[in-house]
Amino acid sequence: MPALAKGVRTLSEIPLSKHQHSPYGDDWDILWPGHCGELPPKDDFRTYVISDDPTVAPQSHQPWLMGVKYLPEGSRVIHRVGGPICAFGYAVSLRGAQKILYWLGIKGGDSFAIDNGLGYMCRNRDLNMNCWSVEPQLFNHHRPAGSISKDSDINQKDPTVVREKAFTDVIVWSARLNLEKILMGKKDYVKQW
Repeated sequence: MPALAKGVRTLSEIPLSKHQHSPYGDDWDILWPGHCGELPPKDDFRTYVISDDPTVAPQSHQPWLMGVKYLPEGSRVIHRVGGPICAFGYAVSLRGAQKILYWLGIKGGDSFAIDNGLGYMCRNRDLNMNCWSVEPQLFNHHRPAGSISKDSDINQKDPTVVREKAFTDVIVWSARLNLEKILMGKKDYVKQW
């Protein structure tokens, strides 16, 4: 069982031997493995730590690492969502989608950006959302070679500044950097650090 699934099931107190429809168990609303940074919640200190993970970037290459700086190098932690920024990768269960639609329709929660809105819902205990995050994240920005003005349509950057080499933030084995190798069935993947 993948470590993220095992961690979510463990924190949800679902025995690993108990049959569930999802590998993550059937008691989650939002899984948030792709973000810019995250803080553990202030009212739930439970964590599931994955140690000696070769896919974890060195902490010196994790500029947004906020809530788990205390962990040793090569560690990843799963915890309840606290304050995520960005939404590079997230999953919503059917029950979670129903709660989101209720909040949007009845409560008028449509004035938030998607990451802020989902984060607010996850922190609001009245909505009873079960939301789980992982740090460091599993998905992040890919920065292509070329003009840095292509990085974001939110932050305007000087179009004359050029990036010589592509990279993916915080990801050791980037899918984008290894796409050709993956498609050709090669195994000599580019490792960023």
